[in-house]
Amino acid sequence: MPNRPEIESTKVDVVALFEELKQYREQESAASEQLTVPDYRKGKRNLAVWIDEAAFRQFKVMVAESGLTLQDYMVDLINREFERMGKPPIAK
Repeated sequence: MPNRPEIESTKVDVVALFEELKQYREQESAASEQLTVPDYRKGKRNLAVWIDEAAFRQFKVMVAESGLTLQDYMVDLINREFERMGKPPIAK
């Protein structure tokens, strides 16, 4: 007959495993609570687009030449588009 491990050696302490899992989840939860949103991002949403390399470079040059940050440039651009479409310029 093949050599089988003793049944005693394969026992698993299920209660200990669940306790370990519970502790792990509590640690993960505590770690995620430490990740707070900076004040300047509160109440705001991210907006991203994909454009080709040449358009990206040209846009970055335009932003640099304006003397504004990319954030300020985009807010201004969005507000101008709102106004063009007859909407109030509400982007901040």
